[in-house]
Order: sequence, then C-alpha cells, then structure tokens
Amino acid sequence: MKAIEFITEKKKERNRGKASRKLCASPKKLGNSDQSSCVAQGLRPRNSGKKHKGKSLKGRRVKAAKYGGPLKDYS
Repeated sequence: MKAIEFITEKKKERNRGKASRKLCASPKKLGNSDQSSCVAQGLRPRNSGKKHKGKSLKGRRVKAAKYGGPLKDYS
C-alpha cells in the first residue's frame, strides 16, 4: 500500500458524516463529534443555557436547521 492510499483512507474514516440513530440512543458517553451530531439531529437533549424565542433550550430536543429544525447554526 502506498503512502497516499493510506492517508486518503484515514481521511475517509474521520469524515464519517452524521451519527446513526442507534448510536445516539445508546446511554454510553460519546465523543465530541458524535455528541454534537446527535444534539443537532434532535436525538439527544441540549445542555446549553441559550434561548430560542424566549424559551430555554436546556434539556430539550430541538433540531438544527441543517436537519429540518428551527435552530440556526451559531458556529
């Protein structure tokens, strides 16, 4: 295997996309990327103190605009 092939395979592994529904439903602690993906999809509750339309988002499952929800991306 050439070095270029090895590097491109590693990049493909890192850029997995969104986390699966099954992974988000599991009670175990996730990595940062998977956790944020699950929260953005509305599959896990949010932990921030931010507000949306006057209501606190802490503990709520709200989808991000990327996944068809009302919250815009603040990053």
